[in-house]
Amino acid sequence: MEVFVFKTNIYRLNHLEKLKPVINNHKGIQAWSVDLQDIDKVLRVEAELSSPAEIIHLVNKAGFYCEELPD
Repeated sequence: MEVFVFKTNIYRLNHLEKLKPVINNHKGIQAWSVDLQDIDKVLRVEAELSSPAEIIHLVNKAGFYCEELPD
């Protein structure tokens, strides 16, 4: 299990509702959360994936910005 952390532009509850079906329907993702209070609107994802690119693609597909944060 890997933990991936991203900077996003997800800042409202209705944004989370738009993202939820996209993320929840991905079999490799076990858990996720967005810290709406953080300046970077941090998306944290626990997943069985080899690359963060898949998550970035999913978030972009839902219409949001997503950039991996360094360790």
